[in-house]
Amino acid sequence: MATTALGAVRAEEPAAVTQKRYAAAHIYLALAMLAVGGIMGLMQALDRVEIDITSELHLSSYYQGLTIHGVALVLVFTFAFANAMLIVATSKGFDRPLVGTPLIAAAFFSMLLGALMATWAMLANQASVLFTFYAPLQAHIGIGNATTIDSVVVLWPSGIRQSVVAPAPYQTLVIVEDTSSLVGVPDGSGLPQG
Repeated sequence: MATTALGAVRAEEPAAVTQKRYAAAHIYLALAMLAVGGIMGLMQALDRVEIDITSELHLSSYYQGLTIHGVALVLVFTFAFANAMLIVATSKGFDRPLVGTPLIAAAFFSMLLGALMATWAMLANQASVLFTFYAPLQAHIGIGNATTIDSVVVLWPSGIRQSVVAPAPYQTLVIVEDTSSLVGVPDGSGLPQG
């Protein structure tokens, strides 16, 4: 029920009721994707303290979860919530239901279908595109025509210097920062100057 400027009660139009339901459906979709993104965000936070729950979430990699996190929060949550607020704010502002109830329905169902398709593709690991603001810390180093490598030296931002002596060529090396010898806060004295 809505009231007029003089306080008289008037019945809501069927279109208004339908549009409120679609606005609520948009909000439910936004909240569902907020939960999915939040779980993936928790996975990332736990990974930072070396607690790996990737396998418990049935994900094949950390970056698959990162992609789901980004898509769920940046795209689906944002646009579903914005669509709901647009419906509510506009109909309240004009004090009447919007003309395009079929358009509102099409917007919701296309968003729902798109979210389900994208989520399925990401969970099936068919679309793990690293949707993130930072890239993995990978360096690709070529050795040209050389057939041997004397050493690979990594100078970490913390000041730690690590060396791998005489690694075999044509392989991928995974080098993890060794913080066992790090004491206190580094002063950066091991960093190159200039």
